[in-house]
Amino acid sequence: YSIPEFFDRCDGPPSTYWDSYPGVTLATTPVYSPPTSYQMASADKRGQLVSEYGSVEQTGGVNLFFYDDTSITSTNFYVALENNNARGVIRMLGVRNETTQNNYSYSMDGVTWEDLGIARSTGWHNVVMTANETEGLTMYIDDPTAAQTDPTFQTFTRVIIDGGTDADPYFVDDMAIHAIPLLDERPLPVSSPFFLALTLLVIGAVLVLRRK
Repeated sequence: YSIPEFFDRCDGPPSTYWDSYPGVTLATTPVYSPPTSYQMASADKRGQLVSEYGSVEQTGGVNLFFYDDTSITSTNFYVALENNNARGVIRMLGVRNETTQNNYSYSMDGVTWEDLGIARSTGWHNVVMTANETEGLTMYIDDPTAAQTDPTFQTFTRVIIDGGTDADPYFVDDMAIHAIPLLDERPLPVSSPFFLALTLLVIGAVLVLRRK
């Protein structure tokens, strides 16, 4: 997808791009040198960013950078594409890892975690998660060749970024979200060729019926 629904460089209030953002605020001074601009940080409690799409299923995904301080092992930081059907939640674990403290992990149900095979390291890391009808779910950190996939997970209704504690805030930057409704029910523009052809067919049918 060439044009994201939004691209949040984290240099403005969360309300500009997110439906809900409890505990998340703008860090006006770079705590760590970010990829491009300032970063969003959790405040005095667990911070969560949520982008909601109701019952309308979306294809697309999320792309962001997060900072990992590898000395932190108690913060459950994750990025999720969630679908409100029976499939449930798809999550990527960023900072804490139930499988090993040395690697990142992933989950296909939000409950059972598997080793992603990517070693943790101090610095900025790129999370990419996409879902569509052609390839299903694809998600990875930094290395596309280490991606995990699920062909049955094709759409989502929420994007969630969650994590941080009082002592261990998380930092994210450059978040792009692509969200394309699975069933686009927008009215056809009057100038579209299809709409004009359909109009001519209807007029022709009416004229034929009148002649009879």
